[in-house]
Amino acid sequence: MTTKTVAYRQPPPTQNSEAWVKPPTQVLPPAPATELVAMKRLTFELPETLHTRFKLQCVLRRRQAYEIVREIFEKAVADLEGEHQA
Repeated sequence: MTTKTVAYRQPPPTQNSEAWVKPPTQVLPPAPATELVAMKRLTFELPETLHTRFKLQCVLRRRQAYEIVREIFEKAVADLEGEHQA
């Protein structure tokens, strides 16, 4: 039986061989200051078809569901407050 010998030589390291794993050195501007507000969680049930339609609209608009729900609640509560004052 013959054995085959393969010559192997490890390539020398390059300067950029480690660069791809290091985090970027770019300094990002600080995030704008936002008012800290206490948050509460609300859980409720929806029909599956309404949930599916809502999630589809979120995807189509490339928005998070919580963003849209907050907008809907803001408008609804403002309407309710307006009715109460009338």
